[in-house]
Parts: sequence; structure tokens; C-alpha cells
Amino acid sequence: MNTYSTMRIFCLCQVTCCSAINFSRLIELKLFIVSSVYWLEPLILLLHNAPKLKVLILNSNGTDLPLSWSQSSSVPRCLLSQLEIFEWKEFGGRREEKQLVSYILSNSNWLKTAGISPRSSYNDEEKQKIMEDLESMYRVSASSQFLFTDIYCE
Repeated sequence: MNTYSTMRIFCLCQVTCCSAINFSRLIELKLFIVSSVYWLEPLILLLHNAPKLKVLILNSNGTDLPLSWSQSSSVPRCLLSQLEIFEWKEFGGRREEKQLVSYILSNSNWLKTAGISPRSSYNDEEKQKIMEDLESMYRVSASSQFLFTDIYCE
């Protein structure tokens, strides 16, 4: 466990395995959501254990994944005082996904950029609808901006 607490950048494919580990120095998390496990609640637990997180990048790989999440009564400290960059690649636009984006936007006081890349399989109308839905969401950080693109480079 000591090794994990000193990590500063972490790429991860399954969040459930480390939601109980303290990531006290983690500043960047890239989460590749590739399996069919429930991942939203463990992600929130991981965020609670990563108080210095500044960059959160999700990549759902264009697949419909099970989403199970009930909003936490306490907000992770990294959202309140650290998170500056949030990206979601291959965003599907489902209700639960929008709820997570809304939660992050409404609680991330220091957010500078929220980058959303809709699924590459979506047509222009679907992408426009997602963009409009997300742009209308409340953002606690008045200086934050949305970046919508079809493709994000790694």
C-alpha cells in the first residue's frame, strides 16, 4: 500500500480494486473503463482517497457500461479544492453519465477545463444534443470552460 500512496500519475482499467487505498499524492488519474463492472461508486470512493487530484480523465471506450451511483453526502476534497481538468472520452450521454458530469461541475471549485468527447459512433445531431445538455449544467467555477471535440489525442 505504501507504493500506491506515493504515486503521482496513475492509469487504471478497474477502479473497484483500489477504492480503499489512500492515494495521498496522486495528481492525475486516467481511468479506462473497459469491463462490465459497476464503477461509479468505487470512483467516488477513490476520489475521496485522492485529495490532491488535479486531473481526472475517463475513457469509456464507446461501450455501454453498467452505471450504479447514488450521490455521496460528502464531496471529495479533490473536487472542492484541487481538480482543474476533467475529461471524458467517448462520452455516451446517458442519464447517469450526465449526473456524474453535473456532480463534478457543481462541486469542482477550481475547475478550469471540462473536455467532453462524445462517442465517435454518434452522428452530428446526437453530438449537438449532448453538447447542449452539458453546456446548460451549473458550474460552480465561473471561469471553467467546456471543450467539445470529436477526438482527444492521448
